[in-house]
Amino acid sequence: MSGGSVPYHLRTNKAIERRIFFDLLGNLALGRDLKNYKYISLGGPMLADHQALHHELGLTKLVSIERDSAVLTRQDFNKPYSCIECWEGATSDYINNFNEDDPVIVWLDYTDTKWGAQINDCVALIENLKEYDIFKVTFNANPDSLKENPSGNELQTFQSKANCTQLSANLTANDVIGMDRFALTISEMFKRATEDALGLDGLEYVPLTQFRYIDNRHQMLTITGIILPEEDDISLSKLLIDSHLESWPYMAQSWEKVQEINVPDITQKERAEINRYLPCQGQDFDLDVLPFKLDRNARKAKAKIENYIKYYRFIPNFQRVIG
Repeated sequence: MSGGSVPYHLRTNKAIERRIFFDLLGNLALGRDLKNYKYISLGGPMLADHQALHHELGLTKLVSIERDSAVLTRQDFNKPYSCIECWEGATSDYINNFNEDDPVIVWLDYTDTKWGAQINDCVALIENLKEYDIFKVTFNANPDSLKENPSGNELQTFQSKANCTQLSANLTANDVIGMDRFALTISEMFKRATEDALGLDGLEYVPLTQFRYIDNRHQMLTITGIILPEEDDISLSKLLIDSHLESWPYMAQSWEKVQEINVPDITQKERAEINRYLPCQGQDFDLDVLPFKLDRNARKAKAKIENYIKYYRFIPNFQRVIG
């Protein structure tokens, strides 16, 4: 599958999450040069992430996994640098042959709902990761996808699609209903996958960011984490201090905390007007200074401005260019 079937300029919230990911990578004090890491992901036809990581962070070892032969021809055509390798095959095949001496940053961007197979892929990959490797994964966390079954039993549908040993036997119908709860259910399943994969190696997967967002009606859950020595608080504390991430607002506080990215759809003129009063804390912004209303409901308007202020530095600016 390809994670690039829909371009970033049609997915504002995903584009914001991606910019935060780059911000995180650029600030991580890993005790080794980030340029020595190999980046592996599903680049799609545009290879946007691979280009950006070479441009912005100087990575020169970049691999894109692609099983669609047509997309592969587009990758070969669009590939701007010789340091990008386009690998043909399924994600599971790449993982089964995974044997890297280089430190790695891996992003598996899943768009469909084959959760059981995806968790099995994650376990197989994490088993082969090393200390200070970085692993990011995106899951489809849209509970509405469970309503496609004519039986109408969302819990049974999820249990069927997420059939793996990391699936809790104690799930209830409430665990698969509601955007926030369903994202947590998948996060908990992934957490158990990391524990099963690393439990005997003295290593643990520490989440650094955890977001959910909706673009094109589908909610996605994205988790980025790092492999560290197990129960070694000194390593994590030192990493956060050295990386100046202690007060970073996007840092995952725990597995149970999933931050939502949901910026309002506003015009460039409206955005410029809001920006005149920034920076400030979201709760301190006075909506009455604006010559327009973000929502006729005051509570929703407040939520929109707070989400905008939290992420405004990472919102992409797409404009039509007439050539």
